Amino acid sequence: MDQSQNSSADDRTQQEIARIDYEALRGEAADRLRFQNELSQGILKNLLLINGGAIVALLTYIGNATRTIEAGKLVIAFWVLSASVFLTLLSFCAAFFAGEFWHDATISQSWNALEKSFGRLPQWDETSELKKARIFYKFALILVFASFALFVAGVHFAIEAIL
Repeated sequence: MDQSQNSSADDRTQQEIARIDYEALRGEAADRLRFQNELSQGILKNLLLINGGAIVALLTYIGNATRTIEAGKLVIAFWVLSASVFLTLLSFCAAFFAGEFWHDATISQSWNALEKSFGRLPQWDETSELKKARIFYKFALILVFASFALFVAGVHFAIEAIL
């Protein structure tokens, strides 16, 4: 085999590897979107559940209270728990956008692999989508932790109000 035949075989091998990468990345994009969706929903539904449950429990307690309740602290507890619910909803939105940008980045990676499989240079930008995904992911995590901290603070104020 001469040099040109060996180079041509290497090119075909690289193109076949790129085609396989393309197929794998398309599957990964679908899996990532499904996983991100399930994870976001599970975490956020539970945050909403505990916050909503705390608010309902407070309302129930107020309706059945036989002793004096500190109204000021109770109002603070409701506002803090409501803010926690709001942050949970906002974190759901941020998680959605993080998943969307990760999905877009993976699709760009798959299109680049497809370009390589035809012996062409990649032309799809994947880095900007990955940066956006990371920003929204971190923002969602911050919001989740802030929501949980507000939940704890709301429970603290509620306990002080009723004890």
